[in-house]
Amino acid sequence: MDAHPTALEGRLACLLTLALLICLSVVLLPSTGTMDVDVFLRWGDELYRSGIRSGYAAIVGRWEATFLGRNWDLHGGEYPPIGCTLLVIVAAVADALQASHLLVYKAVLLVWALVSSGMIWAVTRSLPIVLAFYAATLLTTAGLGYTDIMTVPFVIAALAATRAEHPGRAVFWFAAAALVKWQVLLLAPFLAIQLLRIDGLAGLPRLTRDRLTWRLLAIVALITAITTAIFGVSTWIAFHNATRHPFLSGTALNLPWLLSYPLLLLRDPSFHAADQLPVMLLSAGELRPVRLVFGIVMLATVCSHMRSPKTYANMLFFMVLGVLTYGVWNTAVHENHWFVAVVPALLLAHETGRPRHRSMLILVAAMLNINLFVFYGITGSALMSRTMGFDFTLVLAGLFAIAWLAVFQEGRRLASPISPQRQSVANSPGR
Repeated sequence: MDAHPTALEGRLACLLTLALLICLSVVLLPSTGTMDVDVFLRWGDELYRSGIRSGYAAIVGRWEATFLGRNWDLHGGEYPPIGCTLLVIVAAVADALQASHLLVYKAVLLVWALVSSGMIWAVTRSLPIVLAFYAATLLTTAGLGYTDIMTVPFVIAALAATRAEHPGRAVFWFAAAALVKWQVLLLAPFLAIQLLRIDGLAGLPRLTRDRLTWRLLAIVALITAITTAIFGVSTWIAFHNATRHPFLSGTALNLPWLLSYPLLLLRDPSFHAADQLPVMLLSAGELRPVRLVFGIVMLATVCSHMRSPKTYANMLFFMVLGVLTYGVWNTAVHENHWFVAVVPALLLAHETGRPRHRSMLILVAAMLNINLFVFYGITGSALMSRTMGFDFTLVLAGLFAIAWLAVFQEGRRLASPISPQRQSVANSPGR
């Protein structure tokens, strides 16, 4: 056999590896996943039996008592309406087949993963990229049962439309993705900058005279009106609630997680330096300074994108950086929220083929899966204690912050003043 495998052998290796990962997904179908899975199944059953509109209103109406009143048995929620509605499929199919709701739920997630993989193949025609996507999302989907995979087809459609310069379609598909999971909105500022070609803060007044601005706002207004007509104002109450979570960090390995360590030592006499860190719940006033700092850092990230050349690749890069900025600096970030960065990172690695962008894809996948694994193992339960004289997740959180800093520095480089020659290269195909 040749030292360098042929293209056919490379494709065969990718297909065989992908088949093995799909088989592993099937093996993981009976796994219970995180505690969220039980909540999702309850929501699906409630929506199926009470009706989508009234059931959704009831779920959203219990949010304050659940999260602010800390009565977790009420199972209130703030998920978007389409994301909740998709759970009705699980309840309906499970009842029709008289099958386990858990197995049907995990099977539905597997189908979404396969559909998402197929769409990535359609966009990239790259088996290694498809394989990277499936491997990066296997734990969060097949093992732990998060619903993030349901956003992927819509996000891919939105990004593909952006690359093809169809802004109306891009906004439509992006809005659909956001109505599955609110976290997708982290990508919105960077999508808007690319679609409207916003060049710095000085370029913002021009938008009021741009017909495209009003056209896209009309699409957003229409989607908002239709969503309200179908699901009621509960949609927007849910969105408001999603910004009010009382967690300092929802088991995300980030700076607020690091901050919880000295706060616990100062505030809680029962907490000792060698203990595992619990999740801290604070008042809105106590969280406000952290959120303010996050807002400043995110604004700097958005401004960097405004100053950079308006290329598809740069948009994808700043989408990844935006998600990492949110993940590292904001409050109430959960361990699965890094998922939002996976698709932009994949498409960026494919778009440019540059080693540093491939490395960034590996970094994003590692951050997502390490954060998930440390707290929830493979099937929903931690496999070991995190303490080694202290909670080792503090070290990991520090490394996550360093990773963010490295990507942020690259963003600042892209935003630095460039010569006409570099501008020409930046706008060339493949960027």
